[in-house]
Amino acid sequence: LQDEAGCDAAVDYKAAGGDAAAFQRSLNASLKSVGSSGVDVFFDNVGGFVLNETLRRMRRGGRIVLCGGISSYNVDDPRGDVSAPTNY
Repeated sequence: LQDEAGCDAAVDYKAAGGDAAAFQRSLNASLKSVGSSGVDVFFDNVGGFVLNETLRRMRRGGRIVLCGGISSYNVDDPRGDVSAPTNY
């Protein structure tokens, strides 16, 4: 995405090989690399942890495109296993 679409930063969730802790470290490192200016545009189709961590780093006036919430699609009990965004 960085080369083809000109994005400043992108996260490849597959690079963590299914290791949730490794993915969280990768995501946080990528978000920190954006710097103090914050995130201008965030396209999200995951929700959950990814959305919450990115919300913490949004620039004032930044834009968020929500197109899905796959992190909660296959939970057993959505009343207990799905949390709403907590950082907005």
